[in-house]
Amino acid sequence: KPKKPRGRAAAKIKREAAEREAAAKKAEEEKAAAEAAKSGANPNRNLTPERVEQVVKFTISANTFLHCVQAERGVSCCYVSGMGGVLSQLLHTIRKDTDEAQQKLQQ
Repeated sequence: KPKKPRGRAAAKIKREAAEREAAAKKAEEEKAAAEAAKSGANPNRNLTPERVEQVVKFTISANTFLHCVQAERGVSCCYVSGMGGVLSQLLHTIRKDTDEAQQKLQQ
């Protein structure tokens, strides 16, 4: 019975498989793009100014929400690690900001 590769050999095999998969996916995407170009399809045909505005607003809201979540995560880590008294009010404020950002994102 052949032995399974371990350590660096196993990592190399996994990395090579991932590279082959990525190359195949890229080739498939290029083929689809070439076929779309031949047919005259415009991938941006649905990008009206209103749609662009919607996407930009969503992106800003998502960015704000993620920023708040990361800030809350950082303060929570410090709070749990023993600096609770100093950070309790700040944590409360950041949680409020995170909740507001989440509500805005869900609108």
